[in-house]
Amino acid sequence: MAVERSPERLAIIDGDVEISFRELNEQVNQLGRYLKKVNREGRPVGLYIEKSYHYLIAGMAILKSGVGYIHIDSDYEDKIIDHVLKENEPHLVISLSLKRMNLPPGVGEILLDQDFAKWAGELKDNIQCSGSPQDVAIIGYTSGTTGMPKGVAVSHKACLYAFCKFWDEIKNISEKDRFGYLTYLAWDAMSPLLFNATGIIIRNDENMDNIVNSIEKYEINHVFFTPSLLNQILKYFSYEILAQKLSSLKIIWLGGEILNQGLVIKMATLFPEIKLLNNYGPTEFFVVAQGFLTIADTHFQEGIPAGHILPEVEFKLYDETGTECTANNVGFLSVSGPAIANGYIKNDHLNQDKFFTHLGRRFYKTGDFVKVLEDGRLIVLARQNFLYTVNGKMYVLKQVEEELKNEFNFDDCVAICRKTDRIIGEELHIYYIGHIDESSEKYDRVMGKYINLKFTRINAIPLHPVSSKINYGLLINESTEQGKNG
Repeated sequence: MAVERSPERLAIIDGDVEISFRELNEQVNQLGRYLKKVNREGRPVGLYIEKSYHYLIAGMAILKSGVGYIHIDSDYEDKIIDHVLKENEPHLVISLSLKRMNLPPGVGEILLDQDFAKWAGELKDNIQCSGSPQDVAIIGYTSGTTGMPKGVAVSHKACLYAFCKFWDEIKNISEKDRFGYLTYLAWDAMSPLLFNATGIIIRNDENMDNIVNSIEKYEINHVFFTPSLLNQILKYFSYEILAQKLSSLKIIWLGGEILNQGLVIKMATLFPEIKLLNNYGPTEFFVVAQGFLTIADTHFQEGIPAGHILPEVEFKLYDETGTECTANNVGFLSVSGPAIANGYIKNDHLNQDKFFTHLGRRFYKTGDFVKVLEDGRLIVLARQNFLYTVNGKMYVLKQVEEELKNEFNFDDCVAICRKTDRIIGEELHIYYIGHIDESSEKYDRVMGKYINLKFTRINAIPLHPVSSKINYGLLINESTEQGKNG
């Protein structure tokens, strides 16, 4: 453990707050012991704290107390918070005094920044943990980019496997390595700490100036970006500014969305010294595949590889009828292995639909359309809900986006498939930055090819405040309101 190897090394830097591994472990143990006393029912504890060192202390203390924690993101809308509380029915929630939520009657609250005296006298030595590897560690929620987030219960076994695998590609991690916490902390907060790296909290992450300034100021070596966020950063700043601001970066971790060739080529051309580590894993199965990218990976017509499927992961491919694909390496992906989630919270129908058992092994249906290369690498052709079918032919929306960007010279565009009535079936909505000449032959050609195609011009592609992915829900709502007002 890092606390035993290097107790005085910095574990967390959050602005002016610096916490060593020893101090972190002691504070976690004290709070953990207090939680064991006040949470006698042994129910999961709600965690409603913004990205900060407070979150890390509270999360690890809850785990050491012997129960799991419910991640309630501080950026969630009230309706999502109400949904999370109703679904989980926690008896206790940990939050901060500056940002609290309206709790139902009977739910206790600990204010981490005000109630410290309640556990200040607890012992600081390690807590003897009990329980099973299959017990719930984290109840997290899907990103909600296409609808209401779904609660997913993830075991200690799945978390530890994923945390370790995230770092498997990186050998000989130096004690000087620093990992920037940019996205929400529910999934990736513990991983760097397990491997003796220092975690840097990057606050105000909706501000791109603050992101790159923090990377420079704290000499961050590793950071996680969604492809959408990295793409916006590359567009927002000049090469000269980024060359200075990102000079400390060794590795950019990419995930959460499908990566396109253009972004990889641009990074390889402008910043060849920064390695790109692509990974793929839905919330319900933390990590399926990962691997470093090179310029050679942009030559696949189907897309960018997400990396090698991990050796512990068994996979099956199915066609759209649910028949297993044995003759080719393309289909809808189902996976089995140590990273599989326990299941959805209070949703038997969805659990029966998405999880199944085959020859004694439990599988999760990702719903993602993929191709498996001969060398074991995985190309995600389309994430679930990102396929469009017209006249019996199925199109991958990411490929449609690339085609239209090239056809109309868009700065960028997003394709969304929306189901309508039974007669029309599906509509393909394109939200684009740029200009279209509706009198041109290519416009008529595209309209004839895809049918039920609608274009909406936008000024910028919105990112979700929690996940930093494209905010599809906001685009859909905006176009709906435009339709009502029009």
